[in-house]
Amino acid sequence: MAKTVAVKEETWEKMRKMLEVEEAKSFDELIRKLMDKSLRVPSSMFGVDRDRKVRLTVREHEEFTRDAH
Repeated sequence: MAKTVAVKEETWEKMRKMLEVEEAKSFDELIRKLMDKSLRVPSSMFGVDRDRKVRLTVREHEEFTRDAH
């Protein structure tokens, strides 16, 4: 389910510029990339899911793979 987040115009302009810098296709993808960098979540943590178009949170990944291990 999508949510709306209010930001100042200046923040939105910076985010728009960051889309290109981070090679993100959407604001959602940009925010996730920035959060991952901030939390220092290694991409190797996602194994085979790393290059899939569907982005999973750590919790979602663990849920889906819990029975596979």
